[in-house]
Amino acid sequence: MMQVIFKEKARADLRNIFAWFREQVNGSDARFEAALESELAYLRKRPNGYRVRRPPFRFAVVGRFRYFIIYVLVADAVVIHRVRHMHQKPLKRYFGS
Repeated sequence: MMQVIFKEKARADLRNIFAWFREQVNGSDARFEAALESELAYLRKRPNGYRVRRPPFRFAVVGRFRYFIIYVLVADAVVIHRVRHMHQKPLKRYFGS
C-alpha cells in the first residue's frame, strides 16, 4: 500500500475547503470528508488508477463533490500537490495553460 504525502498547498486547499463546507451547516463537511477518505484509500491501493493528464500529474475525482486531487507518483508514495474544485479551472490556474 502506498504512502500519501500532502504538499503544503494541498493542505491549505483542504483547510479552505473544509472551512467552506463547515459554513454550510448542512452536514456536507462530513460527507466531503468521507468521500475524500474513500478516494485516498483508492489511491493507496491503486495509485495508477487515474491516467496522467498533464505529465507527470494525475487527477483523481472526489466523489460527487467535483473536486480534483492533483497528484504524482514518487517511488512508493502518492504526493498530492493540490485539491481543486473543477470550476476553479485547475489546469489553467495551476499549470498556466
